[in-house]
Parts: sequence; structure tokens; C-alpha cells
Amino acid sequence: MPVLRHPVSLCVALFAGAAPLAAADVLETVAAARNLPFSSAAAGQEAKLSGVVTYLRDIPQDFNFYLHDATGGVMVYPVDRTPLQPGRRVTVTGVTAMSVHGLRVTGASVDPGETGTLPEPLKTTMSDVLAGKHEGLFAEMEGVIRVVRLESPEIQPQRLALDFGSRNRRLTVWITRYAGAESRFSPGAKVRARGVVVRWKNPRGQTQSTSVLVNSVDDIVDVAPPGVPLQQSLSDLQLWSGPDEPAGRVAMSGVVTYCRPGDLLVVQDGERAIRVRPAGAEKAAVGDTVEVKGFPVLGEYTVELEDASVDNTGCGITLPPGVFRDAASVLAGPGLVDRDARLVRVTAMLRELRERADSQALEMNSGGITFTAFLPSGAALPDGLAAGAELRLTGICSLHLSDERRRLGRPPGQFSLLVSGPGQVEISRPAPWWNRSRLLAAVAIIGLAALLAALWATLAGRKNALLRAEISRRERAEQQLANDRRRVAGDLHDTLEQTLLAAGLQLNAAGRTLTAQPEAAAARVTLASQLVARGRQEVRDAVWDLHAGAVRSHSLAGLLATACTEAAASSTAEVFLFTEGNEPPLPALIVAQSVRFVREAVTNALKHGSPQHVRVTMNAAPEFLTLTVADDGCGFQIANAPGPDTGHFGLGSMRERVQRLGGSLDITSMPGTGTTITARIPIPS
Repeated sequence: MPVLRHPVSLCVALFAGAAPLAAADVLETVAAARNLPFSSAAAGQEAKLSGVVTYLRDIPQDFNFYLHDATGGVMVYPVDRTPLQPGRRVTVTGVTAMSVHGLRVTGASVDPGETGTLPEPLKTTMSDVLAGKHEGLFAEMEGVIRVVRLESPEIQPQRLALDFGSRNRRLTVWITRYAGAESRFSPGAKVRARGVVVRWKNPRGQTQSTSVLVNSVDDIVDVAPPGVPLQQSLSDLQLWSGPDEPAGRVAMSGVVTYCRPGDLLVVQDGERAIRVRPAGAEKAAVGDTVEVKGFPVLGEYTVELEDASVDNTGCGITLPPGVFRDAASVLAGPGLVDRDARLVRVTAMLRELRERADSQALEMNSGGITFTAFLPSGAALPDGLAAGAELRLTGICSLHLSDERRRLGRPPGQFSLLVSGPGQVEISRPAPWWNRSRLLAAVAIIGLAALLAALWATLAGRKNALLRAEISRRERAEQQLANDRRRVAGDLHDTLEQTLLAAGLQLNAAGRTLTAQPEAAAARVTLASQLVARGRQEVRDAVWDLHAGAVRSHSLAGLLATACTEAAASSTAEVFLFTEGNEPPLPALIVAQSVRFVREAVTNALKHGSPQHVRVTMNAAPEFLTLTVADDGCGFQIANAPGPDTGHFGLGSMRERVQRLGGSLDITSMPGTGTTITARIPIPS
């Protein structure tokens, strides 16, 4: 059968890709599937692909394989287990999906074909694979083994894992079938591996790790044995400056000054030290003399050893720390680079103790520099430890280089301490009684007292303001009542007193002429009766005025409407009220006199004009109030209008009211055309 090779056409297909397919088309090549947008591939596009099995995962809890055609490779999840082996041709029919493994074809039916051999692998480098190239392809590359380990025991059967590259740029080769060949591979050995390139991704499609899936140990070819690690002193090792890959193993020895099991060792030789990242759960303790074999990498500031093996050669050694008077001296003076990872002792004042999930953090200050000392979580601390105490701390110095200082080529401006246990924390001077906590408590109490005082003052101020407002309201009400009394008294003096005086004079005159001129006396008595009736009307008007002044929530329009309704109730004529404009706030005097004017005009119209309709119009402008009373009654000659000498006081009274308010009155009437009376009253600003 034909065997897939790696011709130039394959590279063109991989990088150029096939033309995008319509949503309804069946995908026939891997490139067409990989060219789908993420949403289309996740939604499920039908695919029918033919190619060669380049990797097979066949365990009880998992069954999948990689299919490789001339345009690329894709993972396939079949519906049923079909006997397969790498190199066999297959045709699969399923739908696309997206997962942590990237693109895959799921729910697939598998039609096996002829048995053959694996295709010619694509020759590449681990750097290109880590850069994101060749995903899904059957490729071959070389590298130096960093770590040899077995897969997590949670997955059975376990796979053999070979780790390549530094920890921040790691590539793992997973070997499915190795048949107890764990001892064949050693750290430092250079090998050539061929398998399928896979990138594990998060739900957003971002790469989390890069792997190569290998079928068996036969796909791993030895290129160079590990050789003997280069023995170096710490002085020589700290001069290493890269590159990270490839890098051979080096060996050095020293005394352990710090140990975080399975994660970090610090080894010191003389006045220089180095951080060591073990490959596994190496057993070592502070004071052990060890020989370390690992791969050099550049850490945050100085060289570290990664993926290291650790061998104990002795124990019980205590190294004296470098002593610094304060934190500022740790970051000053010659030999700063040699202090990184070195055991030091520094005196500083405790500012705060914070419990973290994995450690205890002591915030310290000394010499104008703030730093943090980290202790293991749950480690016992000295009795009497409190903020403000002066401490002697012994621990591993970790210099920190900010991005800005790194760009400018400046030395570190910060550091922290890794403290192994409580024995390395000593109280040299206890905290003063008047410490920061008590100061904050006192400030809080004073602040609370000030807040309560301010609250009391605010409440008292509001209560006083309400009381002042009530007093002012009562004073205004009393003043208004006095004004109303004075106004009514003035009205009664100007109208009722004069009316009664005139009636008395008429009666006196009638008494004197009763015998001699009985007809004239009768006329005077009739006039006196009309004057008394007029007086009664004045009293009713005054009472109504007082009532209207008491109901201050009513507007002038509302009071006029009430007056019109009352007038219409005692007559067969219809009385209408029309308002124009927005009524401004009006003084009580204008309101009262305006209502009395309208009542007088409407009463006169109904009494003397015999109209069918009476129209009252109120036009409220910002500066003038215009009141118009028009009727369709019989009208009269203005020149011959009856006056007080005949007992008719209406027109004169209305004119007096309007003039008293500083306004003017206009009367228009002709016999048979009705009467229109208009009052124009200025509104005070």
C-alpha cells in the first residue's frame, strides 16, 4: 500500500490550508477541519476523513487515536473499540468538536483498511514545537532529557514521561508502551523522539502545555549518553549565563541551609549559595552536606539548578550566617550578588504578622527598608511577639529585581527572607506598651466619640431648626391673622360704618318731614332700607372674606369657581369661569378683594341685567391680574347709570375695591347688548 511521506506539498497544505467550506459541506481533509472557525468546529461539522493511525491510546478507560492524512493530523474518538495499530489506514466518519486537546473528531465510526507502516516524520526541533508549530503532525526532534518519571498513579496503566527543556519552557514526551524500560533513560542523555505533537489548551483555546505522544520505546533513539556531569564550584557555576537549551548537567556540593520538601533546597558553599529545584521528593535536611547534579538556569537574579538529583554525604553542619545591622545594609555595599540565596541575619522591627494559606508572613522594617520574612505555616513563634518588637531574623536572602531596575541595569532594591523555623526568630527588644495596635484603638475610640458628638450636634441642630421653623410659622400665622383683622376692620369702617351712617341720616330726615311731606319721608325710609340691606351685604362679604383667608390652600381660580357656582345656584342664568395663563402667588388682600369684586359684578348682572349667560374670565400674567365679567343681559346707558342716591352702590363699590388695590376699572354697556366690566389689578413683585 502507499506510505505517506513528507513532500513539499504537505508543508504547503499545512501552512496555506484548504479553502473554507460551506457549513453544509462534509469535511474530507484534516486541513479543512483545522481551518474551521472555533465556533463552527465546536458546534459540530460533519467530517469523513481517510488517513494513517500515527498514535493509538488503547486502555480500559480511554480509546482514541490520531489520524494523519496528507494535510495534517487530528485526534479521533471512535464510538466503538476497533482493533487498530499504528501505521494502519482507516476511514472515519464523525463530527468535529473542541476540547482541552484542541480539535478532534468525535462520535466516529471507523472503517479499518490495510496494515502498513508509519509515515515519514517531519524533521523539526523542540524549540519550534514549543513555539506552537506542527500541532497534530507526526514529527521527529532531538533533545536532552531533564527528568525521567512515571505518569500520575491516578491513571492506569501509567505512561513513561521524559521531560525536556527548562521548567518555564517544558516539553514532555509520553511513551505509551515501555515494558519496564524506565532504567533505559537517564537525565542528561540526548535522544531523538518521534511522535504526534499535541498542545493541551484551556477553555479559551490558550496553550497550557506541549507534549509529544509516542507509541513505544522503539520510537526513542539514543543519540548521546548522559556522560559525567561537569564538576563546578559555586563561584564558577554562578558565572553561567545561558542559553537554557541545550545545557548539560553540572555537579556541585555544599551544605543545605534551607529545605522546602519536594520543592526547594538552598545549598551554600562558603559565602556563596544557590537554589536547587529537585527532580523528585529528595530527602535532605538543614545541615546536610549534599552533592547536587542538575541543569543550570537563570533565576530571578542569579543562577539556579533545575531537575536536580541530591545525594547526602554528611550531616550536622551549622554554617554561621552573614550578619547585617539593618535591612538597608543588606542591599548596600560590595558583594550584593553573592547575598542572593545566602544565609543572613538581620535586625528589624516587626510591623505586622499575617497568616497566609501556606506560610506566616512577618512584615518588617529596618533602616528605612521594608521587607517580608516567610515562615512555614503553623510554625511556633516566640512568646510576646507583637507589632513594634525588635527581632533578630536568620534566613535565606532572596533579592528581588523589579522590571524597571532590570531594564535600567540597576541592582535589586528589595529582598525577602525564607526562615526555616521558630529558632531563627529571636526577640531582641519587646514591643512597647504604646504600640501601633493600641494607638489605632485609641484613635478609633476618639473617632467614635467625635462621630457620636457630631451626630448628637446634628440631631440637636435639626430639632432646633424644626422648633425655629414652627415658631416662625406661628409668628407668620399670628401676623397674618392681625393683618386680616386690620383689613376687615378697615373694610367695615370704609363701607359698613358709612352705609349705616347714611341710613341713619335718611331716617332722621324722614322723621322731620313725615308730617309735612309724607311722600318724601316714605322715599327716605325706602332709601334707608336699601342702605341697611347694603350693610347686611357688607357684613356677609366681610365674613366670606375671613373664611376665604382661612383656607389658604385655595387658589384665586378655585375661590372664583366657588363664587360662580354659588351665584348660579340662585339664578336661572348660567355662570361660567375661564382662566388664562398660570396663576402666580398672590397676596391675600388681592385674592379677597378680587373675589368680592367678581361676586359683586355677577350679582349685579343677575339682579339688573336678566342675562342668560354670565362669563367670568381670569387672566393671570406676571405683572397684572385681569378680571372680566361679561353678560348678555339688557345692558344700560353708562351716563344714566343709577348711583348711591337711588340706593345702587354696586358700580361705585366695585370701582373703590379696584382702586384700593392700585388698579383700574372699565365698564362697557349699551341697552340690549349686555355689559362687560373689566378690572386690571397690578401684582406686587
